[in-house]
Amino acid sequence: MKKEIKTTCKKHFEEFSFYCEKCKTKFCNICLEEDTNCVSSLREHALITIKKYTEILANEINKESKLDSIISMQKRIEELFHNFKSHNEILESFLD
Repeated sequence: MKKEIKTTCKKHFEEFSFYCEKCKTKFCNICLEEDTNCVSSLREHALITIKKYTEILANEINKESKLDSIISMQKRIEELFHNFKSHNEILESFLD
C-alpha cells in the first residue's frame, strides 16, 4: 500500500515550500511567516526547500531499491550454488 504524500498545507491550503529537518515538519510560505508549526523561532529551524527534500527522499528510495535488488541477487546466487552442488554430487556418484 502506497503512503499518500500531502503536498498542501491543511491550514492555509498552499503548497509546501520548505521542510524542517530538525522537527520533521513541512511549511507553506504563510506558515513560515507565522512560525506556528513547531518551534518558537525561525532561527531554530533547519530548513531546506521541498525540492531538496524530495531529492533526498528519492535518493533514499533508490538506495532501498538497490539494496532489495542485491538481496534478491544474493538469494538467487545461493540457490544456483546449491543446485550446482547437488548436480556436482550426482555427477561424482556416477564417476565413482
